[in-house]
Amino acid sequence: MVAAICHAWLLGYRQRENDDEGGNERMVVVPVMNVKRGDMCKLKQAAWLFHHAGLDATSLLFTDEVNFLLFVFHSQ
Repeated sequence: MVAAICHAWLLGYRQRENDDEGGNERMVVVPVMNVKRGDMCKLKQAAWLFHHAGLDATSLLFTDEVNFLLFVFHSQ
C-alpha cells in the first residue's frame, strides 16, 4: 500500500517536472490499494500508518471500486 502511494507520488512529481520543461502529455496518477475496502479493517498496521501519516483512508481507491476494463493501455 505504501509502495503504491509512493509510486503514484513519484510519477506525479515527474509529470509536473516534465510540464515545467514544456512536456505536453497530461496524465492523472492515482494509487489503487490492492485490497477490497471492506478488508481494510483487517489491516491494522496499514490503518495505524495511515492514521499517523494523516492520510484519510476514505480518500483512497480500492480494487473493488475501480473498473479496470475502462482503462486503455497503449504501448509506445
